[in-house]
Amino acid sequence: MISYFSIVIPTYNRASRIVQAIQSILTQSFQDFEIIVIDDASTDNTFQIVSEIKDDRIKYYRNETNQERCLSRNKGIELAQGTYICFLDSDDYHLPNHLETLYLAIQEKKEPVAFFFTNAWDETEDGLRSERNCPLVSRASTRNNTLTSRASVNEKNVLKRHSLNENSELEDSKELKDNLVLAEALEAYTYFLRYTVNPQRWCVHREIFEKVKFDPEVIICEDMDTSLRIVSKNYPIFQIKERTTVYVAAKDSFTHGDSEKWEKEVFYLKRIFVKKELKGKLLGKEKKRLLSMCYFHLSRKSFDKKQRLKTIIYSLKSFFLCFKGYNGKTNRILIYQLYRSIFSFKNRCKEKLDFKLPLNLKDDELSLIKKHQLTEVEPSNVLVLNNAFVSHEGLVLKNGFLIKRCAFNLKGKLDNTFGKIFQRLTLEQFLVAKFGKSLKGHKVEEPLYVIHTKWFNYSFWITDSLVRLILLEEKGILSKAKLIYPVEWTEINFVTDALQAFNVKTFKLPKGEHVFSKKLYFPETREWTSSFSPSQIQKVRKRLVSYVNDNNIKSHFSDRIYLTRQGRGIRTIENEQEVIELLKGYNFSIVNFEELSFWEQVATMHNATAFISIHGAGFANILFMNEGSFVLELINKAYAEKEYKFPFYHLASSLNLKYQAQFGVVSNNNTQELFDYSNDYKANESNFLVNQNIAIDIELLKIKLADLGS
Repeated sequence: MISYFSIVIPTYNRASRIVQAIQSILTQSFQDFEIIVIDDASTDNTFQIVSEIKDDRIKYYRNETNQERCLSRNKGIELAQGTYICFLDSDDYHLPNHLETLYLAIQEKKEPVAFFFTNAWDETEDGLRSERNCPLVSRASTRNNTLTSRASVNEKNVLKRHSLNENSELEDSKELKDNLVLAEALEAYTYFLRYTVNPQRWCVHREIFEKVKFDPEVIICEDMDTSLRIVSKNYPIFQIKERTTVYVAAKDSFTHGDSEKWEKEVFYLKRIFVKKELKGKLLGKEKKRLLSMCYFHLSRKSFDKKQRLKTIIYSLKSFFLCFKGYNGKTNRILIYQLYRSIFSFKNRCKEKLDFKLPLNLKDDELSLIKKHQLTEVEPSNVLVLNNAFVSHEGLVLKNGFLIKRCAFNLKGKLDNTFGKIFQRLTLEQFLVAKFGKSLKGHKVEEPLYVIHTKWFNYSFWITDSLVRLILLEEKGILSKAKLIYPVEWTEINFVTDALQAFNVKTFKLPKGEHVFSKKLYFPETREWTSSFSPSQIQKVRKRLVSYVNDNNIKSHFSDRIYLTRQGRGIRTIENEQEVIELLKGYNFSIVNFEELSFWEQVATMHNATAFISIHGAGFANILFMNEGSFVLELINKAYAEKEYKFPFYHLASSLNLKYQAQFGVVSNNNTQELFDYSNDYKANESNFLVNQNIAIDIELLKIKLADLGS
């Protein structure tokens, strides 16, 4: 037996909601219907839930693969037996009078083939209901496809002294009706461009769907696309003023849950506007208004994310499409965004820092830290470079020039010392790799990314390279590109161990050889070695600590750690035995990190509530400590006075650790100088003041430890 209505319900993983949708139909006051559920290859228990509802009018079909809602609706249309076809999304529902209201309207209009739509409510997940913006329409002429709409009283050619209340129809006022004859009516095309009329509100005669179906190539704005193409076929269209459908604002719906909603709308709106059957029928100002709206929201999204260049581009696009704003108000916001983005570009891109200075320091010692204290940092971004050259050391050349921030302290300018040195070095490598025979350059077509720099050691690996790796992972790049992996890394345990926490594919680069990359993803390194972005460095801590916890890697030491460098000969504590004896009284474990694997170091430091070490001796491992933990850095005062920029003060502060410093002295009056960067970028380790041995004041150390207790 053929039903009067067929209600098509496309669904995907809505087992928790679909019962309400189906029950809202089963309890209709008008009962001549069939329900067609099209399950778009759900992975939850949708089938079980639907099969438990015992009613012969429910027909369940399942797609073998997920095909999106347009194809599912088309399949429902093909299976439908009803005279009129309606729709319902599985997270929404109809009020009990929905079908009866439609039936009475169809009988009243007496059109053999027509398109009806009702009005609707919006409802939050908490059940709060509000009226959806659905301006009332009297009817659409079958002759010229126009709608006379309440919205048209705002058109410039309509007499503005006339108005309608929410429950009136244009046909109720002869005076208004006569005036509208003289006015430019709102076309049916314009109505469906201006207002969202979702399929849940539709009631379409089956003959219409023999000529017009949902376009599977338009998966966003498909309601607009299909309704416009129905209008183009000259079918009569009627709106019913009663609100009989309820939209539930689910957080996981496209409208509320898709982070790329506006990007997708721009793409599919442009696809709709160029369709042959709509050519010349859509008002240009309405098309511009819709695109302006999308670009406006994209500009707001970019502004909130501090993506200044995108903000400027999207704001200008929105502005020039609608000088007065897509709703008459938004251009004031666009102008504000443009002003802030153009004139405050540099500062707005930076992350503000408000770090506390350590306590119990002499004025001259405190001034050493104040001198280098940063108040803001610029977080790293990911660049996409085409046809770039990457040296074995990780320096990146594009169009003959170094990329800014491809190494610490490198701004990519020739008036910078390192810029001069590395520019010359990398250009030589590029030329020899391209035209010579002594160096090999690999031409790689597949996408690559690079995360190492000219300076490469344990500290830079965990505080910079891993930050860059996580940036790439967040953008989904790890799955579609390969890591440039110098073959020497296979012998570096902290590299091979750390990469176990990431799903990386590698392009192994033989020693001394270089890469010509067709497409290179380049996450910037920090501009200065002490400029840690708190938001980015904390992500590294979270990721690596999670790996330790997930793999149940445990520490074998107490929660107080002193890192010894005994036997190293350089950068040690001359009176270390005294220091160790004191620290044992405070329950410190004496640890040599060289005896531990990378993951054992992570576990040890994550378990630690207090850590003491000389500068540069595994101090970067404070990265793995919990917020509020105590760290004490022992520093060569002579080095601090000449060169040191206090990176571990900044690292500790970025991680919300309690940082303290104690300055030691070189007891043997060793006056080694730092190397001269302008003469050579290479230097023997023994030439660094940082590697001098220092003596520590034991009594002062006791004061530093006082807050810890025994």
